[in-house]
Amino acid sequence: MPYPYLWPPSPARAVHKRKTPLGDDSYEAAGTLSIKGVSQPLTLPFSLTITDGIADMNGQVTIDRTLWEVGSGAWSTDEWVSTAVVIDVKIKAEAN
Repeated sequence: MPYPYLWPPSPARAVHKRKTPLGDDSYEAAGTLSIKGVSQPLTLPFSLTITDGIADMNGQVTIDRTLWEVGSGAWSTDEWVSTAVVIDVKIKAEAN
C-alpha cells in the first residue's frame, strides 16, 4: 500500500468451515469472511500441491465490497471505484 497513513488497514478475519476436493489438486474452502465487523459467507477455490514436504496453496476469489460495507458516500457505487475486489491468497508451508 503506497499511502498507509491515508488508508489505515481494516481488520479482516476468515473462518474455514469446510474443504471440498474437486480433483487435480483443486479444492474449495467454504467459510465466513469478516471485514469491519460485517460477516458474509465465502467460498475460495484454490489449488494445493505438496512436493518434498513443501505445500503450495494458491487461490483467488472476487468479492463485491459493498456486501461488507466497504466504501461509503461517493465510493458506495462503482461509478468511481469498482465494487469488485480480487483477493489473491498464496501460502507456502514447510513441514518441520
